[in-house]
Amino acid sequence: MISLIDGTIYCYITRADQVKKADAKADLDALRAAKVNDNYDEAGVNALDQAVTNGKNAISSAGTAEAVATALQNAKDTIDAVK
Repeated sequence: MISLIDGTIYCYITRADQVKKADAKADLDALRAAKVNDNYDEAGVNALDQAVTNGKNAISSAGTAEAVATALQNAKDTIDAVK
């Protein structure tokens, strides 16, 4: 929820939004755990880890449920693209 009070914009994160963000981050952790490091070279492992970190940062910054879903999908696509 966003409010304008005395010329200042305030953004309030609901409990449901916090849960969605936590669930999305857990999804990324589970996807990363499923990617066995032995199947990747060092660069691939680093790319996987960076994709998770970037995804979690994007999820944390998301201001709507739709933005959380988009950030999660983008991170999943990035992780799945690592060879």
